[in-house]
Amino acid sequence: MLVIATVDNMQAAQREARRAASLLDYPIAVETMTKASARRNYAGRVITLLRAPHGQTAVTSYLGDARDAEVELVKVRKYFPKAILVASGLDLDGPDVADAPYYRAGLLIVGSHGAYAPALAAAKAFSHASGIAYDAQGMIYDKKRGLIWPDDIPDEAWAGQYAPRRYDQCRSGPCVTVERSEAYDGFRPGLYIVVAGIVGHDDESDARLKAARALVPSAYVKQTTLYMGCMH
Repeated sequence: MLVIATVDNMQAAQREARRAASLLDYPIAVETMTKASARRNYAGRVITLLRAPHGQTAVTSYLGDARDAEVELVKVRKYFPKAILVASGLDLDGPDVADAPYYRAGLLIVGSHGAYAPALAAAKAFSHASGIAYDAQGMIYDKKRGLIWPDDIPDEAWAGQYAPRRYDQCRSGPCVTVERSEAYDGFRPGLYIVVAGIVGHDDESDARLKAARALVPSAYVKQTTLYMGCMH
């Protein structure tokens, strides 16, 4: 296992994890960002926070066999010279190890608001100006609970809950949506963000950002980690 850093508190670990994800372009095991895990359950290149001795938190970037880990160490040390390899007894073929269901992507943001109503207005205005359809994705706004799925949907696991957008396109194609910022790693919580797409690091994403800025000069792309595994 490759350990990038060992820090004294969770806040510092979160900062280092986000920095590592940005520099290495690796996904983050989001569930470990609020509570460090007792052991690493994801093989391969995933930024994961683990509980370390004496109340510290370890920021890890890789779990694999020794030969591959040595190659990975060379890459990681370009950014983190103090990174080290730590022997792990976890059976990589065992049932406790999962393929990481996370990937790094950018949200194309064309608006950010403290309340839902102005965010919705901004989303519909951008939709009208750009020709990209606005899509509520079946969700509704509740005055007490915010943006949620209706209570009477067939999927009881998500009834009355919010589910974040994970794909670039909606059911009918390219879309503009309103999302809750706290659902995305690295975003300030408590905001309603207007998302005009989910993009990668290619020329197409640059072109889409340029097109968005022609309509909303403050548009930007912010990197985050999306969970693509089972939502139940």
